[in-house]
Amino acid sequence: MTTARAHTNIALIKYWGKRDSQLILPYTSSISMTLDEFYTDTQVVFDAALTADELYLDGTKRDVTKVATVLDWCVSRPMNRALHGLRRPITSQRLPVWPARPQRLRP
Repeated sequence: MTTARAHTNIALIKYWGKRDSQLILPYTSSISMTLDEFYTDTQVVFDAALTADELYLDGTKRDVTKVATVLDWCVSRPMNRALHGLRRPITSQRLPVWPARPQRLRP
């Protein structure tokens, strides 16, 4: 099993483009902040007994096709080559949940 935690990072000022492509220097600086209290935890369980990859998000089984490429990359890393079996990523979020479509605020 492999576990990772990713904290929410909010860009307050994003850089737009590069002023020097060779040195990879941005036109402007960027400022962001990372929120300690909001994060996503993901565990990937390798299980030879599975008949197919599975994905669980906050306890609900989801379509695994969107994360299959990432799972393949994880297994390809030298430190994970000994891991065998199909994968079951289990993700839980400690984030506020907003509607999928932005709501218009009314005065």
